[in-house]
Amino acid sequence: ETSSDASNSRALSCTVDINVLSSPIAEAALTARPDIILATSRSLSAVNGAQGLWKTPGLALTPAGKSKRLVMMDDLELLGFGPRTGKAVEQLRAAFFKGASQK
Repeated sequence: ETSSDASNSRALSCTVDINVLSSPIAEAALTARPDIILATSRSLSAVNGAQGLWKTPGLALTPAGKSKRLVMMDDLELLGFGPRTGKAVEQLRAAFFKGASQK
């Protein structure tokens, strides 16, 4: 994977509530064709972990679902925009561009 390949990757950030999943959400996931699923630890707990996430309608059929490419982060670290934001951004960069050549 080159840096240009990595920069073209698509990610889908999921805050999943198992009770509100519907056909339009599955269609949106398929249309978005994410290469990576970004989820919070709380979201994964709501769907019984990564195995439950991949059972979410539509997600298993996306490029991310086929390769089981999941990035999980602590809710507050990802969404809090506090003193840990820099660390969270670095973790995301490392996870999203794993294997990409750095310039």
